Amino acid sequence: MIFMKKLFVLFILLLTSFSFSYYADVIFDVQSNGDVLISGYSDYPDLQNGLNSNLTSKNGGLWIFNFDSNEIFLSYVFELRMPENTEINYLNISGFQKIKQDNRIIISGFGENSKLNMKLQYSSFSSASKSYWWTYLVGALVLLSIVGYVGYKKYRTKPAQKEVKPKVFLTDREKQILDLIKKNKGQITQHKIQQELGLPKSSLSRNLLSLEKKGLIKKSSKGLSNVIVLQE
Repeated sequence: MIFMKKLFVLFILLLTSFSFSYYADVIFDVQSNGDVLISGYSDYPDLQNGLNSNLTSKNGGLWIFNFDSNEIFLSYVFELRMPENTEINYLNISGFQKIKQDNRIIISGFGENSKLNMKLQYSSFSSASKSYWWTYLVGALVLLSIVGYVGYKKYRTKPAQKEVKPKVFLTDREKQILDLIKKNKGQITQHKIQQELGLPKSSLSRNLLSLEKKGLIKKSSKGLSNVIVLQE
């Protein structure tokens, strides 16, 4: 009888541990005012698409970004995009993989069977080019005038003949996958996509299925590998 009770308790604990597992494939886009735009896919309640103002705080000239999940994720992939003219002073992120820096710092990573915790401290600095904002404004107005004039001439002399196709909505992750296929001359193996972008198999499969349903790619088997071909 005691053995059966212990077995029942163990079963309940195992059931509980599996009941609260989540997945996430999201992008955190931190705005200059501290708001965070979340996009992607996740069944975790605090990672729904939209603008979140509770993930950052400011102390003097320093900003703090903090996200702590209290639950286990079966798998997660993330990108954390910092505002322009940002300098990171402290970084502690689970599943951290790499940092890219062009105009903006982009931190990415992934993990499995673990919590998603991110905390970093950053500060913003003034760009010297901001003192010449009026120069850029004048240049933009001139360029806009030229484009408008050319468009006007084209509209008058060449009536539209092509049928306008409806736009297909793509997530940032799907755009990354399409760009990688294009760089490989329109054909690439699923395994190579996983290696290049550092995605878990489950996340990559969901994105490829979405692109296939939108008619943008075609998947076929070649030996032991899946080959992804760009649809024209």
